[in-house]
Amino acid sequence: MEDLSRNMAEKINRPPHPKARKRPRQWTLMMVSDDGEVMTARPTEGLRNLLLVLLAISLAAAAAFFVLWNQSRTENAQLRETVVAFQRRLASMGVDKEEMSALLAVYRPSPEETPAEPETAPPGKPSTAPRPEPEAGEETGPAPPVNTPMASYDDAVPLVSPVGIEDFETTLGELSGALTVEFRITNIDPDVEKAEGHVILVLRPDGDGSIGGGLALPPATLIGGRPTGNEKGQAFSITNFKRIRFTAGAETRPERFKTATVFVFNDKGKLLMEEDFPIRIEPNP
Repeated sequence: MEDLSRNMAEKINRPPHPKARKRPRQWTLMMVSDDGEVMTARPTEGLRNLLLVLLAISLAAAAAFFVLWNQSRTENAQLRETVVAFQRRLASMGVDKEEMSALLAVYRPSPEETPAEPETAPPGKPSTAPRPEPEAGEETGPAPPVNTPMASYDDAVPLVSPVGIEDFETTLGELSGALTVEFRITNIDPDVEKAEGHVILVLRPDGDGSIGGGLALPPATLIGGRPTGNEKGQAFSITNFKRIRFTAGAETRPERFKTATVFVFNDKGKLLMEEDFPIRIEPNP
């Protein structure tokens, strides 16, 4: 019979089994080539520190770039606001200029309202100043000529105009009864790359090109039969030439016109040329 007490004593006195020690976790970098060769490498403390330094440098560079980008965006916003403010100021200045031009056009005295100033005749020439009314019974001589006020220009007409007028033609429609004036304005100055300005045509019922009243095309204020240059006519911007056409409707009775005067101004309102052309009406069906 087995000795139970002895077996129990052996089990009690037997040393316990040793516990397995837990090994720390380690990482291994494995690289496999095309031919199957395997290379392993374990990251060291130095490599880990290098990666941390590179990460810190990248974060610092990103922060610096963000600060610079934010500053440039703020400067661009300020410049944009400055440009918008200047544009608004320029727009308001343009509106003020247009309003002043309109006021000048409204309050400009008409030829009938402009009084003729007395002139002193030079020696040997009769005076053109108005004479006093004769008394009853006094003999009167021929009436002196009356001076008609004319538009004055700040700058004199240049001796050689940079533009010229060619192929002047006038036709009268048989059905419409409208007068069409057409010509070609040409850049004749080799030193001027592009000629710019506007053209106003004045039709007169007289045949001698005097400064009497006339019809302006396009409509413009005339002083003594001449435009002031402040109102824009038909614009042109040419390097070679451009065809210009004006039409006077039948309601203006165009058959009474005998002379056409072409006034050419530059873009600043300075008179470049003034030339008269006879109107020879050729029926145009």
